[in-house]
Amino acid sequence: MDGNGGGCSDVFDSGIDTLSYLSKDAYTVGFYVLGAFVAVFAVEAILRHMTGRVVAKQNKHSLFSIVEDKITRQRRCVMRQYVMILLATTLWVWSMSADVAAQKTGAYRDYKEAIEAARQKGALLIAVIVKEHCGWCEKLILRTLSDTQVAKRLRESYVLYIAEKDENYPVMLNEEFFPSTFFIDPQSGQSIYENIGYVNKQDFLKDIQSAEEIRRSLYEDQSEAKGR
Repeated sequence: MDGNGGGCSDVFDSGIDTLSYLSKDAYTVGFYVLGAFVAVFAVEAILRHMTGRVVAKQNKHSLFSIVEDKITRQRRCVMRQYVMILLATTLWVWSMSADVAAQKTGAYRDYKEAIEAARQKGALLIAVIVKEHCGWCEKLILRTLSDTQVAKRLRESYVLYIAEKDENYPVMLNEEFFPSTFFIDPQSGQSIYENIGYVNKQDFLKDIQSAEEIRRSLYEDQSEAKGR
């Protein structure tokens, strides 16, 4: 034990809990990292100045000086722990790739395998195109697609495919803005509904409903045409 009363280990645990939310948004994490750095340098400078003045006025072997020194070391320890956690989390979030996203959501990475699975299941194929270092892409993966309700519905009724920009997928999935989400009819292989950019859980579920309605109307029109 370092004589700090467990301050470092306590703040490490609480910092992990806090970052379990912050890590879902790369921009938020980046903001907190910058703020943490500024706070560390500013507070340490103030503490050095205050400690220097106290030592000048008090005997450095006095009880007051010892307590002051312990408080100063504990504060520095706490701040450094937060900075290290924030840095590690930021690096992880910003380096998220399509492989990591697919692993987290259970999505397919090969388009041919994904469309074949959708045909066998008789379900829409939901294709999500992302790119690295895209905060909105990571937000879509971590907040929307990883949501318990959304993940359950995707797993039971749809097939999810996630790809990195410029990978080997159909031309119709090419887009200039990310993330891009396409709802593909497995029989025709055509995209029947698209959404560009980040969408929250509620809007994503509405998009699924809209795509299903379009799909049903297409098949109803085909059935009517054949009946004539």
